[in-house]
Amino acid sequence: MLSEVLYFLPPAEISSLAETIEARGAPACRIVPVNWLGAADETLDGRKAADLFARRL
Repeated sequence: MLSEVLYFLPPAEISSLAETIEARGAPACRIVPVNWLGAADETLDGRKAADLFARRL
């Protein structure tokens, strides 16, 4: 579970994290991002960060 962490990361680190988890995770593992979906004072809000993460998996 990735809880309240993705939107604190810059886009390049979100992509890197997704690639690392995909490469090292068990074939049947489930990945659950849990984010605030409202506005945030970060580069990406929770929804955009989760969408970027999912596209990289």
